[in-house]
Amino acid sequence: MLFLLLSCFTTKSTDNESIKYESVPNPAGENEVVLNEEGQETTLNTGDPASFLKPSKDPLEYFRVHISSDGYQLRQLRGSKFIKKKSR
Repeated sequence: MLFLLLSCFTTKSTDNESIKYESVPNPAGENEVVLNEEGQETTLNTGDPASFLKPSKDPLEYFRVHISSDGYQLRQLRGSKFIKKKSR
């Protein structure tokens, strides 16, 4: 119990620190546009989930989804010319 209390007191907050992320290339290839869950064009960066950043060797892989308790993130890696999110 004492260890738990001490660890809570020694935790540092990173609210004032700015985190910088670097852009990474599209895992499906440079000539493909990446779309997010809203259908908007986006770029991948080092702050994205690791599953989004791994190279895609399967030509039939169009989407990657990251699901967490807070919600989900989707990235469309291929086919953005032909597959678009329907507008409401």
